[in-house]
Amino acid sequence: MKIKQASAGMLVTLAILSATGCGNSSANQTGNVSLGMKALEESSFEAAREYFYKAIEENQEMELAYRGLGMAFMNEGDYEAARDNFILALQNGKNTVGPLEVDISMYLASSYCKLNEYEKAVETYSNVLELKKKNDELYYLRGVAYMELKEEKKAIADFDKSISLAPKNTTRYINIFTALKQGGKEEKGKEYLNQALSFLNDNQGLEKGKLYYYLGEYDSAIAELENLSEGGDNDATLYMGKSYEALGDMNYAASLYEKYLAVDESNGEVYNQLGLCKLNMEDYQGALECFKKGIKMGDSKMLKELYFNEAVAYEYKGDFATAKTKFSEYLAKYPNDEKARREAEFLKSR
Repeated sequence: MKIKQASAGMLVTLAILSATGCGNSSANQTGNVSLGMKALEESSFEAAREYFYKAIEENQEMELAYRGLGMAFMNEGDYEAARDNFILALQNGKNTVGPLEVDISMYLASSYCKLNEYEKAVETYSNVLELKKKNDELYYLRGVAYMELKEEKKAIADFDKSISLAPKNTTRYINIFTALKQGGKEEKGKEYLNQALSFLNDNQGLEKGKLYYYLGEYDSAIAELENLSEGGDNDATLYMGKSYEALGDMNYAASLYEKYLAVDESNGEVYNQLGLCKLNMEDYQGALECFKKGIKMGDSKMLKELYFNEAVAYEYKGDFATAKTKFSEYLAKYPNDEKARREAEFLKSR
């Protein structure tokens, strides 16, 4: 049984979603659409869908209503329904292309990526780039899609264009590394990390520490981050924890994640990391408590992973009845997760 941890593919997906805005459109939202968006923010996806369907039935703000439906389905892992509703949103839009249509197109491209329809994702990103020729994020995202299509030269060209437009964005270099690693080109990806290191100065220890972490140079990462963590920099504490976790020191990594959460208890990712450490230490009850606390935070980007790992923790505890129930609930939210479906089938024999 494998737990779910933030993989390269997941990190790329988060980067794809970040470009969409993932929130309220600048357009004026009223009535059922407004209520639906509020439900989305609260991760009440079924309620959100009901509001958006009602808006459509009453012919209210159709473009926004279909967009909201697509967002709800996206969060639930039903990417086909998400794609179809984003297409309907564009079909119900204005004759002119404005910020809302660009936003919907970005969501549509993201759903194409989730469905492995990368040719359509490239086409969609290319269409948006006709309007936003100097958008560094868009070039990066199209590069990710090209990598999935095994078109490395086109991907590299887009990554380089992205960097030329935002040459000091260290997060972009990390994201490019992640995409290349996902595509089996880790060494090429490390060239970008080293390129970012070359322009950082001695006062940018946090950025250096992150880059060293992704380079796999964990001792160097810790050397950069330790004083910052001791001085109260929570991001430094997080990457210190990740570095020690990568070195196999789960106990100390867990103590760093706990230190982070003592300052900021709202971060679902850190609860997940702490839970994974505790699973590795065979503290299954402690892991379960971490995943539950993370779920309570309601971080929509982490909920899927946390729900999955919560079910796994019950399984590790030997509570197979509850694990079955949790996987059933998980599949109701994310029906297209084949890994979870296989696990649910396996539990039927326990």
